[in-house]
Amino acid sequence: MKTHRTRINPIKPALTSFVLFFGACVFAQEGPFANDAVTASGLAVLLGYKSVPVKQSFPHDTNPGDSFLPNASVPGSAGTTSLDRAQFIELGLRYERPLSKNSRWSFNIDAGGLFAFSTGNGADASGMNLDDRQNANDSRAAANAAFIYTEANWGFDLALGANYSLSKHFYVGAVGDLSGVFMDNGWDRFSDFESQSTRLVLVPAGGPKLGVAISDHFKVEATALFGKDGVGYNAGLVFCF
Repeated sequence: MKTHRTRINPIKPALTSFVLFFGACVFAQEGPFANDAVTASGLAVLLGYKSVPVKQSFPHDTNPGDSFLPNASVPGSAGTTSLDRAQFIELGLRYERPLSKNSRWSFNIDAGGLFAFSTGNGADASGMNLDDRQNANDSRAAANAAFIYTEANWGFDLALGANYSLSKHFYVGAVGDLSGVFMDNGWDRFSDFESQSTRLVLVPAGGPKLGVAISDHFKVEATALFGKDGVGYNAGLVFCF
């Protein structure tokens, strides 16, 4: 008996989030701007965590220096590495402006760098975004074997946001986001990474945002970002000048 699995398109929840957000705010009474509602303005520094679905895999040829291994001349003989999700520390800048002097609406543009790290080599390798594994055609003990790897240690992020202030301490928003992740893959030999190729993976996404203003200069934000390869997440601090 065959079973059929229904695949959920993550774009639909993203569109639903945008419609619900803007619908709720459009029907809310704008009225005079209340003293307990604060709309940010100017420059800010962003510091946080970002999770990006990338869904990438890389077939590896055997390194020419390991030509003695079985099927060394066959393309992809060393095996395949993959990375489904990349996790980063994000550091960036934001510029935000209210729609008008007394409006609860504001719009922002963000630009930031994405940073991760990895340590060690071979069987001792570890990292935030690292798949390091022994060659599929190398049956030697790990201490003497050849390894292949994929890692993503840096990237960039651009975002446009619309925000609606609910009160002095709470606001909601909608975000359009583009992450760029640089993925490096190659051979891990003699305690050194030898790059075979580098690929830039672009991940467009969008979704809702929730923010809490701790003070006039300090905010906490969380965002869910829906894209074609899954759901990404943002959580971080906003330091306003």
